[in-house]
Amino acid sequence: MCDDKSTVSVSAMEAAVADLTWVKVPVTLDADWASSELLSHFKTHLARYARPHWGKDSARLGLKVFADGMTNVVIGVFNQDSREDGTVILRIYGKSTERFIDRNRELACMQLMHRAEYAPPLYCQFANGVCCGFVPGRCISALEMGEPRMMQRIAVCLAQVHSVHVSDSVVSSRRPVVWDMCDWILRVPLSFSDANKDARFKELFGSLDALKAEGERLREGLSSLHSPVVFSHNDTQARNLVYWSCEDKISVIDYEYAGMNYAAFDLGNFFCEFSGAEELDFSRYPDEGVQKTFLKMYLGECAKLGGKDPASVSDEQVNKWYRDAAKCALASHLVWTYWGLLQAAYSALNYDFLRYSYVRFTEYQKRKKEVYLL
Repeated sequence: MCDDKSTVSVSAMEAAVADLTWVKVPVTLDADWASSELLSHFKTHLARYARPHWGKDSARLGLKVFADGMTNVVIGVFNQDSREDGTVILRIYGKSTERFIDRNRELACMQLMHRAEYAPPLYCQFANGVCCGFVPGRCISALEMGEPRMMQRIAVCLAQVHSVHVSDSVVSSRRPVVWDMCDWILRVPLSFSDANKDARFKELFGSLDALKAEGERLREGLSSLHSPVVFSHNDTQARNLVYWSCEDKISVIDYEYAGMNYAAFDLGNFFCEFSGAEELDFSRYPDEGVQKTFLKMYLGECAKLGGKDPASVSDEQVNKWYRDAAKCALASHLVWTYWGLLQAAYSALNYDFLRYSYVRFTEYQKRKKEVYLL
């Protein structure tokens, strides 16, 4: 919790990656605080950067806690007297997430996407979170991801994301982010501090050595990818896909894992997310026909953005992307297995991350032979 409970303002500073800058406010928020305390800290320290007139004592603000994700707590702040002011989002980071999330890269990506007019503004960063604009609409469900109409809108969205230009001054390397994700396994502790978790880990996985070895095999397996390295979202699950009914379009939110990556990783990961997030059901994984239908939509949108005829997309192109997406779907299973183990070790959320990792790793083992034969 923040030690300073007074109404004395703190001094903000500026953070930057190349020419992408944002305000950093040295204040900590606690998701377990009462609404009145959260609103008091928001008014005193953060409102001036998002809605200056909300900092006045007369402003009647309300809070809405969105369904907790698997990493952060997301809270909406709104003016009860003027809904036209819109909602401001407070995203409070999960415990120890800095072990596997580069927060500077995340915020630079948010700024980059806002500059491209694909994301809401980033108002400021605070010690353990971020204050940003709200994307109006609703998160789609995993079941909707396979609906033809929704797939078309997702294809448009991902093609737009992948078209965003990233200068060399913003990214220090064009090295695909998937390799950073593979390195997550190196941050998993050799043993869990909770004896029961440690025993379960050994029962389910045996040791970290086998998991590390799979990471090396994956690197070899992805060496033959034809996919370009582009700006990618890297976490295209349903709760990060927001449908705007007023404009009939999809936008992505949450750039924690965004960065330069194989375009095929976003596509392969998207197919994996048909199976859901918290409760995984891989019987819903799309078949080859559905995947190729989506890939043709996506490549058609990429062609449009490049000034070409969408009808120019050939079956040969679709087949090549299908093979790359299948290999990247395999990578998705493995890196989110590693992610789950880190969460199991450090997260304070009430969720069985060990089981999540085991289910993802089981699916990885099931599919790897057939994928490497493609």
